[in-house]
Amino acid sequence: MTDGYNKNDNQAPDDKIDGIKPSSGIYAQDASGGSGIKDDIKALMDLLYIKTVPSFGNNFFFTIGVYLLEIFVILAVTGMIMVVFGPYWWSTTAAGEFLRSIHLWAAEAFVTLLFVHFFVNLSTSAYKHKKLVWIIGSFMLMLALLEYAFGIGMSGDFIAQWNAIAGADLWNGLGLGFWVNPLN
Repeated sequence: MTDGYNKNDNQAPDDKIDGIKPSSGIYAQDASGGSGIKDDIKALMDLLYIKTVPSFGNNFFFTIGVYLLEIFVILAVTGMIMVVFGPYWWSTTAAGEFLRSIHLWAAEAFVTLLFVHFFVNLSTSAYKHKKLVWIIGSFMLMLALLEYAFGIGMSGDFIAQWNAIAGADLWNGLGLGFWVNPLN
């Protein structure tokens, strides 16, 4: 009981909890009246911040991966909203059509930047040092293109109908039309 805490009473005194003063830690107030949480977040951001950037790091092509990640977040959020409200909402309401347009243009930008990212890394011979990353990236590229092809069909306009016919012709030309598209 030297620290003023009686474990049998399950109570802590006002000035100490297991030897820690309440004025320390993330909930503490500093002298200026600000929160200690802000200081902890600032310290974390300083730890994560890149202080020296290589000369090639200021290039647009070096940062394409970050842009792809940001566009992926936009696609995930708009896609989840569209799944929740359904195709009737995104086809008939102004807000739904607006969100569908954002999703469509984000998908267009995503696929375009994906190819730019692919060709920049191919031209800089990045595949020589990171073979597993390239294998995973190629697999993800094929999945993104497949998802893009199916997503275009969701809009229901002339381009969607054209892509559906072209896709059916592709599967038929490969001899897989009976299994992939039995209504053909």
